[in-house]
Amino acid sequence: MSRREDLDNGIWANPEFHRLTIAAKLAYIWSWTNPACGMSGLYRLNPGIAAVDLGLDADQEREVFAELERSRFLYYRDGVMFVRSRVAYLRTRTIQMTKSVVRDVESIPEDHPLRELFAAEYAESWLAKAIESFSLDTAVLVRFTRPSPDPTLTTDGDKGLGFVGQNGYESHYVDRTSV
Repeated sequence: MSRREDLDNGIWANPEFHRLTIAAKLAYIWSWTNPACGMSGLYRLNPGIAAVDLGLDADQEREVFAELERSRFLYYRDGVMFVRSRVAYLRTRTIQMTKSVVRDVESIPEDHPLRELFAAEYAESWLAKAIESFSLDTAVLVRFTRPSPDPTLTTDGDKGLGFVGQNGYESHYVDRTSV
């Protein structure tokens, strides 16, 4: 069954979105509207599905996902997609919506880095109470103020999950006990 999706038309005024290639823009809109995407924007996605839907080959699919990741629009790791701002733009924030988001997140393995990134991203949002058990209770965001040479999502052992924002500064989710 199809459903209606809301994508903020203000995206066309977003400078980061403007810098994307046409293929990346299409892939981002697809990431919100494909049948696998639920309310959380965190969902399982087999490699190649986007390529088929978007008319890309496997290399182009990887390149488009990498471009979207560098701009922090979405992340794709080990068969899981995380559309970072999906929850932030939900129009309604009801108990039913919260349950739907929680169900989506619970469908992803607990140790998957994108589940942890989701939990950290929304730790201080309207979902905070519902998702507090989804990440290590010691997770905290630490923002470094040095430019990073590698604008990608990383998993770095004890340092945890990190990414580089569009401003070029590193951000890492680390264990509070090591800070």
